[in-house]
Amino acid sequence: MQYPSHILWKISFQNYSSVEEIFSKKTYKKILSSYKRMLEFGYEFEIKIVTPDFIKIFLPLYENNILKKRNGNVRDVLKYYQNYKDTGIPFYCLILNFNGELCGALLFTERKDRLSAVVKYFPSEAKCKLPSNITLVVEYLFFKEAYKLKKKGIYHGVDTNVFGVNSEIGLAMFKLQIGCRPHISSVDSTYSISDKFIWDEKEDVLIFHGSKPKEKIVSSTLYITDKQLFKNSQDKYGALLKCSDIKTQIKYKTDN
Repeated sequence: MQYPSHILWKISFQNYSSVEEIFSKKTYKKILSSYKRMLEFGYEFEIKIVTPDFIKIFLPLYENNILKKRNGNVRDVLKYYQNYKDTGIPFYCLILNFNGELCGALLFTERKDRLSAVVKYFPSEAKCKLPSNITLVVEYLFFKEAYKLKKKGIYHGVDTNVFGVNSEIGLAMFKLQIGCRPHISSVDSTYSISDKFIWDEKEDVLIFHGSKPKEKIVSSTLYITDKQLFKNSQDKYGALLKCSDIKTQIKYKTDN
Protein backbone atom coordinates (compact mmCIF):
# COMPACT_ATOMS: atom_id res chain seq x y z
CA MET A 1 0.00 0.00 0.00
CA GLN A 2 1.15 3.52 -0.72
CA TYR A 3 2.20 5.83 2.07
CA PRO A 4 3.22 9.51 2.25
CA SER A 5 6.57 10.72 3.55
CA HIS A 6 5.02 13.32 5.85
CA ILE A 7 1.96 13.50 8.07
CA LEU A 8 0.11 16.72 8.93
CA TRP A 9 -1.92 16.49 12.13
CA LYS A 10 -5.22 18.36 12.34
CA ILE A 11 -8.05 18.63 14.80
CA SER A 12 -11.45 19.98 13.77
CA PHE A 13 -13.80 21.48 16.34
CA GLN A 14 -16.80 20.81 14.11
CA ASN A 15 -18.01 17.81 16.11
CA TYR A 16 -17.32 19.28 19.56
CA SER A 17 -19.39 21.83 21.43
CA SER A 18 -16.62 22.46 23.98
CA VAL A 19 -12.96 21.73 24.65
CA GLU A 20 -13.91 19.25 27.34
CA GLU A 21 -15.60 16.96 24.79
CA ILE A 22 -12.32 16.42 22.92
CA PHE A 23 -10.91 14.44 25.81
CA SER A 24 -12.42 11.41 27.54
CA LYS A 25 -14.14 12.18 30.85
CA LYS A 26 -11.37 10.39 32.73
CA THR A 27 -8.59 12.27 30.93
CA TYR A 28 -10.31 15.64 31.30
CA LYS A 29 -10.73 15.10 35.04
CA LYS A 30 -7.00 14.36 35.35
CA ILE A 31 -6.08 17.41 33.25
CA LEU A 32 -8.22 19.75 35.34
CA SER A 33 -6.84 18.35 38.58
CA SER A 34 -3.27 18.68 37.31
CA TYR A 35 -3.85 22.25 36.13
CA LYS A 36 -5.23 23.35 39.51
CA ARG A 37 -2.41 21.59 41.37
CA MET A 38 0.24 23.26 39.21
CA LEU A 39 -1.21 26.70 39.86
CA GLU A 40 -1.35 26.01 43.60
CA PHE A 41 2.27 24.86 43.56
CA GLY A 42 3.46 28.07 41.91
CA TYR A 43 3.47 27.36 38.18
CA GLU A 44 2.23 30.10 35.87
CA PHE A 45 0.83 29.82 32.34
CA GLU A 46 0.78 32.82 30.03
CA ILE A 47 0.33 33.62 26.34
CA LYS A 48 2.64 36.26 24.85
CA ILE A 49 3.91 37.49 21.51
CA VAL A 50 7.13 35.72 20.49
CA THR A 51 10.17 38.05 20.57
CA PRO A 52 13.89 37.54 19.79
CA ASP A 53 14.67 37.84 23.51
CA PHE A 54 12.21 35.06 24.32
CA ILE A 55 13.67 32.83 21.59
CA LYS A 56 17.17 33.17 23.08
CA ILE A 57 15.89 31.77 26.39
CA PHE A 58 13.70 29.11 24.81
CA LEU A 59 16.13 27.69 22.23
CA PRO A 60 18.52 25.86 24.62
CA LEU A 61 15.59 24.07 26.28
CA TYR A 62 14.03 23.14 22.95
CA GLU A 63 17.22 22.11 21.13
CA ASN A 64 18.59 19.96 23.97
CA ASN A 65 15.30 18.06 24.09
CA ILE A 66 14.98 17.50 20.34
CA LEU A 67 18.54 16.23 19.98
CA LYS A 68 17.74 13.42 22.43
CA LYS A 69 14.94 12.09 20.22
CA ARG A 70 15.04 9.59 17.39
CA ASN A 71 16.00 11.47 14.21
CA GLY A 72 15.28 14.72 16.05
CA ASN A 73 14.77 17.61 13.65
CA VAL A 74 15.66 20.95 15.24
CA ARG A 75 13.55 23.66 13.63
CA ASP A 76 15.06 27.06 12.89
CA VAL A 77 12.87 29.08 15.25
CA LEU A 78 14.59 32.39 14.47
CA LYS A 79 13.95 31.81 10.76
CA TYR A 80 10.29 31.10 11.50
CA TYR A 81 10.10 34.27 13.58
CA GLN A 82 11.54 36.41 10.78
CA ASN A 83 9.30 34.84 8.16
CA TYR A 84 6.15 35.38 10.23
CA LYS A 85 7.22 38.93 11.00
CA ASP A 86 7.80 39.69 7.30
CA THR A 87 4.48 38.17 6.25
CA GLY A 88 2.46 39.64 9.11
CA ILE A 89 1.43 36.31 10.64
CA PRO A 90 0.86 36.62 14.42
CA PHE A 91 3.35 34.43 16.32
CA TYR A 92 2.61 33.57 19.96
CA CYS A 93 3.93 31.42 22.77
CA LEU A 94 2.03 29.64 25.52
CA ILE A 95 4.66 29.67 28.23
CA LEU A 96 5.09 27.82 31.51
CA ASN A 97 7.04 29.55 34.27
CA PHE A 98 8.08 28.43 37.74
CA ASN A 99 9.47 30.97 40.21
CA GLY A 100 9.92 33.43 37.38
CA GLU A 101 11.96 31.04 35.22
CA LEU A 102 10.90 29.62 31.87
CA CYS A 103 10.22 25.85 32.06
CA GLY A 104 8.78 25.34 28.60
CA ALA A 105 6.62 26.78 25.85
CA LEU A 106 4.40 25.98 22.89
CA LEU A 107 4.97 28.35 19.97
CA PHE A 108 2.09 28.81 17.56
CA THR A 109 0.73 31.05 14.83
CA GLU A 110 -2.74 32.48 14.40
CA ARG A 111 -4.37 32.03 11.02
CA LYS A 112 -7.85 33.08 9.88
CA ASP A 113 -9.55 29.78 10.73
CA ARG A 114 -7.07 28.01 13.00
CA LEU A 115 -4.13 28.07 15.38
CA SER A 116 -1.05 26.20 14.15
CA ALA A 117 1.52 24.69 16.50
CA VAL A 118 5.10 25.37 15.39
CA VAL A 119 7.45 23.95 18.05
CA LYS A 120 7.21 23.10 21.73
CA TYR A 121 9.16 21.90 24.72
CA PHE A 122 7.95 21.06 28.23
CA PRO A 123 9.65 19.01 30.94
CA SER A 124 8.50 15.41 31.21
CA GLU A 125 7.89 15.76 34.95
CA ALA A 126 6.60 18.55 37.17
CA LYS A 127 8.04 19.58 40.52
CA CYS A 128 4.80 18.35 42.08
CA LYS A 129 2.97 15.07 41.62
CA LEU A 130 0.28 15.25 38.93
CA PRO A 131 -2.51 12.91 37.78
CA SER A 132 -1.59 13.66 34.13
CA ASN A 133 1.51 14.97 32.38
CA ILE A 134 2.31 18.63 31.78
CA THR A 135 1.87 18.37 28.01
CA LEU A 136 -1.77 17.33 28.32
CA VAL A 137 -2.45 20.38 30.48
CA VAL A 138 -0.77 22.58 27.87
CA GLU A 139 -2.80 21.04 25.03
CA TYR A 140 -5.99 21.70 26.96
CA LEU A 141 -5.05 25.37 27.39
CA PHE A 142 -4.02 25.59 23.73
CA PHE A 143 -7.38 24.22 22.62
CA LYS A 144 -9.19 26.62 24.97
CA GLU A 145 -7.38 29.55 23.35
CA ALA A 146 -8.47 28.37 19.90
CA TYR A 147 -12.07 28.08 21.10
CA LYS A 148 -11.91 31.52 22.67
CA LEU A 149 -10.77 32.97 19.35
CA LYS A 150 -13.60 31.08 17.58
CA LYS A 151 -11.26 29.09 15.36
CA LYS A 152 -12.44 26.06 13.39
CA GLY A 153 -9.60 23.89 14.60
CA ILE A 154 -5.87 23.38 15.07
CA TYR A 155 -2.96 22.23 12.95
CA HIS A 156 -0.57 20.31 15.16
CA GLY A 157 2.65 19.98 13.20
CA VAL A 158 4.15 17.79 10.50
CA ASP A 159 5.91 14.50 11.33
CA THR A 160 7.84 12.05 9.20
CA ASN A 161 5.85 8.91 8.46
CA VAL A 162 6.94 5.34 9.33
CA PHE A 163 6.71 5.83 13.09
CA GLY A 164 9.13 3.62 14.96
CA VAL A 165 11.80 4.27 12.32
CA ASN A 166 11.69 7.96 11.41
CA SER A 167 9.62 9.22 14.36
CA GLU A 168 8.58 7.85 17.74
CA ILE A 169 5.35 5.81 17.74
CA GLY A 170 4.52 7.42 21.08
CA LEU A 171 4.28 10.77 19.31
CA ALA A 172 1.57 9.46 16.99
CA MET A 173 -0.29 7.86 19.93
CA PHE A 174 -0.22 11.13 21.87
CA LYS A 175 -1.59 13.17 18.98
CA LEU A 176 -4.36 10.66 18.36
CA GLN A 177 -5.17 10.73 22.08
CA ILE A 178 -5.73 14.49 22.08
CA GLY A 179 -8.08 14.32 19.10
CA CYS A 180 -5.71 15.02 16.20
CA ARG A 181 -6.14 13.08 12.97
CA PRO A 182 -3.46 12.42 10.34
CA HIS A 183 -3.60 13.95 6.87
CA ILE A 184 -1.21 13.69 3.96
CA SER A 185 1.05 16.72 4.00
CA SER A 186 2.40 18.55 0.98
CA VAL A 187 3.88 21.36 3.06
CA ASP A 188 7.42 19.98 3.20
CA SER A 189 9.57 20.23 0.06
CA THR A 190 10.68 16.61 0.60
CA TYR A 191 7.09 15.34 0.36
CA SER A 192 6.77 12.12 -1.61
CA ILE A 193 4.69 8.94 -1.94
CA SER A 194 6.20 5.47 -1.55
CA ASP A 195 4.74 2.03 -2.17
CA LYS A 196 7.43 -0.25 -0.74
CA PHE A 197 8.40 -0.90 2.87
CA ILE A 198 10.57 -3.75 4.11
CA TRP A 199 10.19 -4.38 7.84
CA ASP A 200 13.34 -5.64 9.57
CA GLU A 201 11.20 -7.04 12.44
CA LYS A 202 13.47 -5.46 15.06
CA GLU A 203 10.91 -3.04 16.52
CA ASP A 204 7.26 -2.06 16.28
CA VAL A 205 6.43 0.19 13.34
CA LEU A 206 3.36 2.25 12.40
CA ILE A 207 2.69 3.45 8.85
CA PHE A 208 -0.19 5.70 7.79
CA HIS A 209 -1.35 5.05 4.21
CA GLY A 210 -2.58 7.35 1.45
CA SER A 211 -1.56 8.91 -1.84
CA LYS A 212 -3.36 12.20 -2.47
CA PRO A 213 -1.93 15.46 -1.05
CA LYS A 214 -3.94 16.94 1.84
CA GLU A 215 -6.38 14.02 2.07
CA LYS A 216 -7.42 12.66 5.46
CA ILE A 217 -5.81 9.32 6.26
CA VAL A 218 -8.21 6.44 6.93
CA SER A 219 -5.90 3.41 6.99
CA SER A 220 -2.68 2.29 8.65
CA THR A 221 -0.51 -0.76 9.25
CA LEU A 222 0.89 -1.62 12.67
CA TYR A 223 3.85 -4.01 12.67
CA ILE A 224 4.24 -5.88 15.98
CA THR A 225 7.41 -7.69 17.08
CA ASP A 226 5.97 -9.51 20.10
CA LYS A 227 2.45 -10.83 19.55
CA GLN A 228 1.90 -12.02 23.11
CA LEU A 229 3.15 -8.79 24.67
CA PHE A 230 0.92 -6.83 22.30
CA LYS A 231 -2.16 -8.84 23.29
CA ASN A 232 -1.38 -8.38 26.98
CA SER A 233 -0.83 -4.60 26.75
CA GLN A 234 -3.01 -3.20 23.98
CA ASP A 235 -3.40 0.07 25.88
CA LYS A 236 0.01 1.02 24.48
CA TYR A 237 -1.61 1.46 21.07
CA GLY A 238 -5.13 2.07 22.32
CA ALA A 239 -5.37 5.56 20.83
CA LEU A 240 -4.92 4.03 17.37
CA LEU A 241 -6.87 0.81 17.80
CA LYS A 242 -9.87 2.61 19.30
CA CYS A 243 -9.87 5.24 16.54
CA SER A 244 -13.02 4.47 14.54
CA ASP A 245 -12.05 6.59 11.51
CA ILE A 246 -8.70 4.82 10.90
CA LYS A 247 -8.77 1.17 9.84
CA THR A 248 -5.61 -0.51 11.11
CA GLN A 249 -4.13 -3.74 9.78
CA ILE A 250 -1.86 -5.58 12.22
CA LYS A 251 1.10 -7.63 11.05
CA TYR A 252 3.21 -9.79 13.36
CA LYS A 253 6.83 -10.86 13.29
CA THR A 254 7.22 -14.13 11.34
CA ASP A 255 8.29 -16.23 14.33
CA ASN A 256 5.22 -15.21 16.39
